[in-house]
Amino acid sequence: MEIDQAGERAAELGRWTARWTGAEMSGRYLACWKKQTGQWVIESELFVTLS
Repeated sequence: MEIDQAGERAAELGRWTARWTGAEMSGRYLACWKKQTGQWVIESELFVTLS
């Protein structure tokens, strides 16, 4: 996770994998976080299927 200088927003980049009924998919994700009343909450998410 990378946090901005003000400490109010952050970006998270990673990998995801999902499995169900014998199938598997995976890819990358990006999540945008913001600090609201002292706690981090997700502002937006993007999941990209790559396999």
